[in-house]
Amino acid sequence: MKVALITDKSGMEPYYAKSGKIYRLDNDKPYIHEQSLGNECIMGFWNIPVLFDGWFLNSNYIQPINFPDIDLDLIFLSHQRKDTPIPVSFLRKKYPNAIISSITQETFTDRDVLYNNFKDCDIVCGCYSDIERYDDIMNRINKQMHWIPEPFDVDYLHNKYYTGEKDLSIFSYKHSRPQRAGHTEQFANYIGQKYNIPVIRKWTDLVDNQWRDFLDMWTPCAFHFNLDPEPHPGDQAIQCAIAGTINIGGNNDSHNILFPDTAGNDLKHLEDKMHLYLNDTDAYYNAITYAWNKVNDIYSFNAVKSRIEKMVEQYS
Repeated sequence: MKVALITDKSGMEPYYAKSGKIYRLDNDKPYIHEQSLGNECIMGFWNIPVLFDGWFLNSNYIQPINFPDIDLDLIFLSHQRKDTPIPVSFLRKKYPNAIISSITQETFTDRDVLYNNFKDCDIVCGCYSDIERYDDIMNRINKQMHWIPEPFDVDYLHNKYYTGEKDLSIFSYKHSRPQRAGHTEQFANYIGQKYNIPVIRKWTDLVDNQWRDFLDMWTPCAFHFNLDPEPHPGDQAIQCAIAGTINIGGNNDSHNILFPDTAGNDLKHLEDKMHLYLNDTDAYYNAITYAWNKVNDIYSFNAVKSRIEKMVEQYS
C-alpha cells in the first residue's frame, strides 16, 4: 500500500521512507531533524510514512501542484493551516485512486473551512483514544471518527535505551510550553527533598543531537515526572514505557493508557504511589511490565500499521 502523510503547515521538510529510514525528498540524502535520532528513528506522528515506506509532503516547501506523481493508495491529510488548508478536491484530482483520510496531530481548530475538509474526506481520524470527545465533530460532519495512535519504533528505542537497572533519581520534565508544565517542577523538588532522591532538570538545545542528548539524560532515571494538566496525546509517557522508566502524573492520553495508577495530578495520590514503588519492588516492576505490554499492543509499528490496514478495509 502506497501511503503519504500530507500537511499544509509544518517545519518538517518533505521526506520519504525506505527500510525504516527517512531521506530528503529533494536530494535523497539522509534526513536528520533536531527531534530525530539521525535518519534511523523519528518520533510519533511523523512515523506514519515510515510504516509503509511512504512519503511526507508539505506545502510549506512544495507547492501542491508540484507534489510528486505517485499512484497513492492512502493519504493522511493533516489539517494545520487554519484558514486556507489544502483542498481535498485538489488531492482527489492529483491522486484519483487514493482513499483520503483526515488526521489531527494534537489539537483541533474550530474553523468552518476545516469542517468542510473533514466532510470531503473518506475517513476522519483523531489523535485521542476517547472518541466520545469528538461527538460534536461527528454530529456536525455526520461521520465516525477513528483513533490512530502515534506510532513509535519500540524495538529500536528499547534496544538503545532500556536498562534493567535504573538510577534512583527523578527526571523533572520541562515542557516547552509553560501552560503545560503544571506543578511538575514543584512536586519533583518536594518528593526529591522528602525522600532524598536526586532530581534532574535540564533543557536541551535545538541542535542536531538534541533528541539523543535528551534520551541519554533521562532514560537512566527510575522516575519521570510530567504533570501536564492538558489532555494531549503525549509522547513522553510512550517513551517512558519503552525505556522502562515510570511516568508520574499528568493528564495526557498516554499517561492514562500506559501508567493508569500514576496518571492525573492528585498530589496526595501520586506521593502515595511513589512511596509504594520505593518500598515494594514487585509493585515497581509490575508497573513497568504493564506499560511495556501496552506500548507494544497500542503504539508499536506493527500495532499501528495493523490498525490502519483494518480501518482502510472498511472503506475499500
